[in-house]
Amino acid sequence: MRVFLIAMSLFYATTSSALIVTFDDVVESDYGPTGPTTVTSAGFQFSVQNDILVSDSGYLLFGNFGTLDIFAVSGAAFSLQSMDLNQLGAAEYHIVGTFIGGGSIQHNPILAPGASTVLFDAGWKNLESVQFSTVSGSGFQTIDNVVVTAVPIPAAVWLFASALTGLGWVRRKQRA
Repeated sequence: MRVFLIAMSLFYATTSSALIVTFDDVVESDYGPTGPTTVTSAGFQFSVQNDILVSDSGYLLFGNFGTLDIFAVSGAAFSLQSMDLNQLGAAEYHIVGTFIGGGSIQHNPILAPGASTVLFDAGWKNLESVQFSTVSGSGFQTIDNVVVTAVPIPAAVWLFASALTGLGWVRRKQRA
């Protein structure tokens, strides 16, 4: 029984679910003054100051010099691993992650025209939100394949819960 509890606590401590947000579940919309400014896909909300267009190819398009905010609809912490960007011209971006409980981290990639994958290091975890903005460049940007990971519940929580269950089981055996 003890081996089973230890194995379960290790399993739950290391389990986290990577999710790729592809925007394939979002209905295509028209770009323009009446276009949406918020899109929800795979449990994450994407909001911009400029309009958003989700094409039938399953990507998110937003205007130049706009600000894109990303956060989990549930309010849960998440980690950002990577995202695909495609821009018409060379562009510099300012990406800021806000941690649960305060503080932030930033990344300022300068990308050539065309498609690029932006990778984020291990510091981009326990995030409450991410703000993405264009510092310089021209045209529209598309974003796709945003790879996020739910932050797993710490091992101590699972170990504590299994200990309580074990105590309850022992107490029940003593009554019998």
